[in-house]
Amino acid sequence: MRRKFPHALGIYPQIWDQADSFDDLYNNFTALQQIFASAAQNDQAIITFIN
Repeated sequence: MRRKFPHALGIYPQIWDQADSFDDLYNNFTALQQIFASAAQNDQAIITFIN
């Protein structure tokens, strides 16, 4: 079970029970969409690093 769900080990933040969690996620995602749309419109690339 723990192999399939690493959040059970406390790896991921436990914020999803907070009232404004989804609003924060949505606002940040919307901002990120705008950045990518602007880059695409201006024929620019975005280099992404996920660690």
